[in-house]
Parts: sequence; C-alpha cells; structure tokens
Amino acid sequence: FSVQYNFQAIAIALTIAERAPATSPQRSWVNEQSKSSVFVGCILGQCFMGYIGDVIGRQAAMSATLSLATLGALASALCPWGSPTSTYAIVIIARFIIGFGLGGVYPLSATQAAESSPYDDDNDT
Repeated sequence: FSVQYNFQAIAIALTIAERAPATSPQRSWVNEQSKSSVFVGCILGQCFMGYIGDVIGRQAAMSATLSLATLGALASALCPWGSPTSTYAIVIIARFIIGFGLGGVYPLSATQAAESSPYDDDNDT
C-alpha cells in the first residue's frame, strides 16, 4: 500500500509541477527518475533489510527501516532548495530513501508474523 501511495503522490506532484509557471522547464529525466527511484529503493530495501534483520534482530531492523522512511519523507519535504536541478535531485534521493525504508518492512513484517504465529507446524493445529 505505502509504495503505491508514494507512486500516486509523486504522479500528482509532477502534474502540478509541470503546470506551474517556473523559471526553468522540467527536464525529461525528472519524471522517470522521480517515479522509479522509490521502486528501486524498495527492491534494494527488501534485499538488504531481511539480512540486516537476521544480523541485528528483527525489532531493531524494523525500527531502522521505519526511521529511514520517516527521514526520507522529512528530507523530501524540508530539504529541497536552490536551483531546479538540485531540488529535483534532493527529492529523487529522498524518495529512494523512502523506498528503501518501506521495502525493508516487507521481509521483516512477514518474518515477524510467521515467528509469532500460534500454530506449530509439527502438530498441524
């Protein structure tokens, strides 16, 4: 859900940015990179955060991945300034961090749910 929400949010933001009067036009790479960075981050977050959860513990890794998503969202909202190119670059990097954090939730929450299940595989109950 959260990845789709981020994809929809950037689609709306890019539509508004294209229609707003600006001193410099939006470059072609901005649209593609803004949309794809969250998905690349999500894939990498899934790959790495499962392993990190095995190393440092699932609860600590879950806190870290949710903190990354929060920091990425705050950076996306508070850090863009300067030229249009630097603003877009900061937003794209922040969206990658959001994706990495949200992607890490998938393997950690699935493993945590499976481990806390009251069912025992040996008894089939």
